[in-house]
Amino acid sequence: MVQVAFQTCFFQTSDFSDMIYTSTKNIPLAFIFMILPKNEELKHQFEQGVKLLDIGCGNANFIIQMAQGFANSTFVGIGTDIHGIEAAKTTISKLGLENRVSVEHVGGESLIYRDEFDLATMVVTLHEILPEFRLKTVENAYLSLKIGGKLLILDFPYPSELEDFRDPQFDYGILDQFYEICAGTVHLNKEEQVRILTEVGFKEIQRMPIGKGMFEFVTAIK
Repeated sequence: MVQVAFQTCFFQTSDFSDMIYTSTKNIPLAFIFMILPKNEELKHQFEQGVKLLDIGCGNANFIIQMAQGFANSTFVGIGTDIHGIEAAKTTISKLGLENRVSVEHVGGESLIYRDEFDLATMVVTLHEILPEFRLKTVENAYLSLKIGGKLLILDFPYPSELEDFRDPQFDYGILDQFYEICAGTVHLNKEEQVRILTEVGFKEIQRMPIGKGMFEFVTAIK
C-alpha cells in the first residue's frame, strides 16, 4: 500500500518510509469498517478463505490487519520499498503469521504470477504507480487472477473536467496530487481508470464512494 514512487532515489530512505506509513496507517480501516460491512458477498469470501495479492503493500499494514481478521485467508504483498518490505517481514514474524502472510520486494510491472489469486488489491496505490509502469502493472494484476477473480481498488476520486476542481468530493485527490507531483505521481480520473482496466481485459467495472467521497472503491472482474 502507498508505494509513493519509490523508484525515485529521493524517496529511498527509511525515514521517508516511516513517515509515509505512520501517516497512512489508518487507511486499511476503510476496508474493514466502510467497505466490508456494505459488501456481504466480499466479506463472505474472506471468511470462507481467499488468496489475495496486494500490489504496493508498503509495510503490509493492510494485509496484516486482514489476516488477523480472516483466519481462513492467505495474503501476498508486493512492493518496491525495501524498507517497508523489511519492516513487514519483522511484523509478520512477531505476529506468527508466516504461514498466511508473505511479502516480496518487487514492482507490479515485474510480476510473474498467473491464474493464482482470487482477489488483487491496490489500496491507495494505483495513482502512485509511475505512468511508465502503470499499464503493465494492471495487466499483470489481471494475469495473476483466476478466471472470475476481482481487482479491488481503493483510491482518491480525481476530477475529469476543469469545473470539477470546485467539487469538494475531489479535494483529497487534488491535494494529494499537489503534494506528490514532485515524485512523478499522476492521478487518474474515472475515464482513465476505465480505459486502462478495459484495455487489459477487466470487465464489469463498478465504483462506490467511501467516507463521504474521501475515497472511491472500484471493482473489476477478470
